[in-house]
Amino acid sequence: MKIINPLIAILVLAAVCFSECTKWNPGHYMLVWLEAPQKNYKKIFGTSFKGVQARYFWSDLEPQKDTYDFSHIESDLKLLQENGKRLVVQIMDRRFHNKSSIPVPDYIVNDSKYNGGILESDNGGYIARVWDSTVVNRINALHAALGKRFDAEPHFEAICTEETALGINDKKSIPGFSSAEYLKQLKSRVTETKKAFPNTVVITYVNWLPENDIKELAEYSYQQGAGWGGPDVIPGGSLPAYPYYESYKGKMPFGTAIQTPSLGGKEGTFTMDQLYNMGVDTLNLNYMFWIESDGGTPKFTTDIIPYIDGKNGLTNTECPENIKPCCGDVAAQGFPLRTQSAHPATMQNVTEVIFNLQGRIIGNSFPIKNAPLLRRCIKNP
Repeated sequence: MKIINPLIAILVLAAVCFSECTKWNPGHYMLVWLEAPQKNYKKIFGTSFKGVQARYFWSDLEPQKDTYDFSHIESDLKLLQENGKRLVVQIMDRRFHNKSSIPVPDYIVNDSKYNGGILESDNGGYIARVWDSTVVNRINALHAALGKRFDAEPHFEAICTEETALGINDKKSIPGFSSAEYLKQLKSRVTETKKAFPNTVVITYVNWLPENDIKELAEYSYQQGAGWGGPDVIPGGSLPAYPYYESYKGKMPFGTAIQTPSLGGKEGTFTMDQLYNMGVDTLNLNYMFWIESDGGTPKFTTDIIPYIDGKNGLTNTECPENIKPCCGDVAAQGFPLRTQSAHPATMQNVTEVIFNLQGRIIGNSFPIKNAPLLRRCIKNP
């Protein structure tokens, strides 16, 4: 019987790990304001916060058709990685309460094949025609490019889709809109985003949809290996998407934001206990995204950070059924996916991983002390 070289066996094992393991570092993340300076990120360095959720406009990431500029994301990721933190990304195809610039690339507006590309929303901003397949196909192309660049990055933790609420109350006035077509395009975004990010948590942000459509989208997200979330943790609230946090508990990832409406805004003023318990106990959240705001109550710097530190940064941490196997904190445990390169992991990087596991290889003897790290990627503990 032919003896297989142990190095080859381990390389294959590592390659399987890279291809099948989902990065899984649930916890509390700071949600920064659009176009916030990097210096704000320092607020969470040395705290129990796992990282930052940052939002990037589509128009900035694709200045020309099929020409991408991910330098802002790369810069944020580098800073966070150097400080032991992670990045959750949300791509903005809309701009709220502001018409100073459009959130989509110019070609989407100027080329007639995209049917105008955007509409004005009721809240004084713009939204991309996300019910239009020609526009959604371009969003999917952007996500494919993002996945090619960032899926192999261990500190690129998750990507969230935009919320389902359109900010246009009179749906009958929207040219070319139908609920059926919108649901179809939402499913397309879930499918293509997860395809682009097989090793990264994908969260579908849902707040408004017809009841049957929400139910169908929740099941579809589960089946595709995606997660469920939204922009609002509201203690005592009853948003249409809320029942599915219980229905799919432990089955798919959950990530939801606490924004200014819940910090003394239109939704009310709540205690930290109320906000935390609503997220962790009622909505069963794995990820909680806290807006970096000291203007309301509780305040991020003086109330939220100390409270989360007092909880040791805990949320629901069990690996969900539809993304198993999970790799938790792989870089910190000596199983690094390389992030210095502008390219996804290569076989050279896999080889480097094997050397990192033991530090040296002697002949055909491989007493790998960290072998359980490989097994963790193949079989969830």
